[in-house]
Amino acid sequence: MLRPRPRFTPFVECPNCHKLLSLDCEQCSECREPISRSYAFVSAGVGIYNTSACNAAKDIRDQSRVMVMLIGGLTAVVYLFPGIFLHPRGGFGLPSLLHWGLPLLSSLQLLMIGAWFGRFGRLGRLGDEKYVQARRELKSDFRLWLAMIGAQLVVMLAFG
Repeated sequence: MLRPRPRFTPFVECPNCHKLLSLDCEQCSECREPISRSYAFVSAGVGIYNTSACNAAKDIRDQSRVMVMLIGGLTAVVYLFPGIFLHPRGGFGLPSLLHWGLPLLSSLQLLMIGAWFGRFGRLGRLGDEKYVQARRELKSDFRLWLAMIGAQLVVMLAFG
């Protein structure tokens, strides 16, 4: 289920002490560093973009956990228990759809991760530690889905 997009409160990060400040501040209340209007808007924009990247990565990871269980379970039922009516050797229709549909579902997860990297992957040094962690986790998920598709193709060739 898609969640409504949260509203983000823009903030400015002090370039000197890294304290979070309101967007309309003119100097840091902690270290008295002057904050220019242009720096404030750039800092707020980077903060919102970083938060959006982390939220999108969390949504993809949450969906990946569910999809691994769903697709893994369906693959086991379809291929490892040949007596069940879903076996792909039954001809056309639902069994054939599952036979080819399971690797396609896995490919959709790869596409979602690729879209995230296309949109947020260039944040680089501007991202905070949460962004770096989200990026690392999505790279790990990408490898997991490649392995899952490979396993599905091996099972399709062996049992299909």
